[in-house]
Amino acid sequence: MPTLRLTRTRATLLALTAALALILPFQAFAATDHNLSTPKDVALTVWSFELGSDFFMFDFDNPVDGPTAEGGEVVNHWDHLHYYPPTDWDGVDSFTYASDDGEVTGTIYVTVGTGATPTPTPTPTPTPTPTPTPSPSDSATESPTATETPGAPGEPSMSVADTRVTKDDSIDVRVENLLPGSEAEFSLHSDPILLGRATADAGGVIEASFAVPAAATAGEHTLFVVGLGAAGDEITLEQSMIVVVPSAPEVPNTAMVTPSQTSAIYLGLLALVAAIAAATVLGGRTSRR
Repeated sequence: MPTLRLTRTRATLLALTAALALILPFQAFAATDHNLSTPKDVALTVWSFELGSDFFMFDFDNPVDGPTAEGGEVVNHWDHLHYYPPTDWDGVDSFTYASDDGEVTGTIYVTVGTGATPTPTPTPTPTPTPTPTPSPSDSATESPTATETPGAPGEPSMSVADTRVTKDDSIDVRVENLLPGSEAEFSLHSDPILLGRATADAGGVIEASFAVPAAATAGEHTLFVVGLGAAGDEITLEQSMIVVVPSAPEVPNTAMVTPSQTSAIYLGLLALVAAIAAATVLGGRTSRR
C-alpha cells in the first residue's frame, strides 16, 4: 500500500507539472508588444502562435478588424490576421490585438518599407527665361562732325557742324529727342540775337541752318535752343561758338611802276632841269645887252 500511495503522489505531481507547463507560458505572454516588418504595398500574415512562445495557439477577438493607426487595414481570420499597409506609404504603423477570451493582449508595430515617412519632394520653381536684348542695327548713325551737348539716352541733345564760323558763314545745327511736331527757338548770345525757329519732324529731330547775323560781334558766343523734350517738358540746350571776322581781300597796288618807267621819269626830270638852266642863262645874256 505505501508503495501504491507513493506512485499516485508521483502521478499527481507529474499532472500538476504538465498543467503548469501549459499555463505559465500563456500567463507570461498575457500582455506583449511585437515589432514586425513588410515591404511597401505588401500584405502581412500574422499567426497567433507567432506572437508567443512555445507555439501557443489562440483565436483573435473579433473587434480586431478595422483600420490601423496610419490608415492600413486588419482582417481577422480567428487564428491569424491579415495586415494590409496604406497604399504607396513608408513608415511605422500599429494596431492592438486580443485573444477571444481576453487573456492575451498587446500592440503590433509594423515597419512598412524603409520605415520612414517620406518627405514630399518640393516642386522646383522654374527659372524664368531672360528676355534677349535686341542687338543694335548694323546701319551706323552719322555722327556730327563737331562737339555735342551731352545727353543721356532719350534726353534732348544738340550738335553743330562747326563751332567756329565767320560772319558771312552759316550755323548748321541738329537737335534730337524733341517732342515730334513741336517748335524750337534758336538764338545767339551774349546780346540775344534771334536766329529763327524750326519744327521737329516725326522722329523728334530738327536739322536747320541759320545765317550768322551781321550784328554778331567777333569773339565767343553761345548758341541757345529752347523747345520741348520728348516727354513734353520745356528744355534749354546750349553750345559754345566762336565768331571770327573774315580777312579783307588783297587789293592790287595800281601805283606801282616798273623799272623802265622809273628810268623814263628820271630822264625826264633831268631834261626839265637842263631846260630850266638853259633858259636862265639865255635870260641873263639878254638883260646885259
